[in-house]
Amino acid sequence: MKASTLFGIGALVLVLQATGHTLGGVIFYRAHTPAEEDVIRAMQASHVAVEGVTRSLWDFYYGWGLAVGLFNYVLAGVAWATGRLSRQPEGEIWPLTLLLVAGCLGQTLLCLRYFFALPVILTLLGAALCAAAWFLHRRKPDLQSM
Repeated sequence: MKASTLFGIGALVLVLQATGHTLGGVIFYRAHTPAEEDVIRAMQASHVAVEGVTRSLWDFYYGWGLAVGLFNYVLAGVAWATGRLSRQPEGEIWPLTLLLVAGCLGQTLLCLRYFFALPVILTLLGAALCAAAWFLHRRKPDLQSM
């Protein structure tokens, strides 16, 4: 298998993670119990003044959820772009691959601590695919015919 293919599959896995997080965990998230609804209402009612603006605790929670979703899409884009770079004869991809794998592993650890199995599996799979692609690229570069 080509390194660019592994990076592409890794990018797809990371897009699935980003979409699941952003749509299921943020945008379309709904409370499951009355107690959870009470917490959300309390967060929406509690406001904090910061740097001249007033935001609710819910604004911070929701905004950071969207920011993490955006970060996940960017991570997927970097995986895809690294796959494209791996096709170049002069393509030195180890710095980008290191960032990808480190970002995915960092997210995996956070997901292990704060979330549940599916994001752990997807981020760990993304890290493994990108690392495997880099090792494959090191051994035999995935160069297009010139």
